[in-house]
Amino acid sequence: MNLREKLQKFFRCQQCGACCKREGGIVYISMEEAEKIASLLQKPLFVFLQENCKKQRGWLVISDSKFNPNCYLDSKNRCQIYSCRPKFCKQYPFVPEILKDDSSIKEEANLCPAIFEAINHPL
Repeated sequence: MNLREKLQKFFRCQQCGACCKREGGIVYISMEEAEKIASLLQKPLFVFLQENCKKQRGWLVISDSKFNPNCYLDSKNRCQIYSCRPKFCKQYPFVPEILKDDSSIKEEANLCPAIFEAINHPL
């Protein structure tokens, strides 16, 4: 079984927040996702958009390296919006940048304990 297959079979998010602290990451959201997050945070949508989002090339952004870099992590690195986290976050680590080859998967495993455990899972 190759690393990609092991990752797909054994990856279980530990909600450690490591993925939220990746260098250069940008989290885009849809308006529907913004509505769900605003509701969870008990904020009117317009307030949420004004305080927590920026527009970048026509897209809504809730986090990048300079804007809200730790996104919605609390003091224990737990995501405060995990139940309605954006599709972008739900897809992690199953994105082309990480899955492109074994070295990319291994590099990401240095950041994410759940990836590390998945690719080192005994068969």
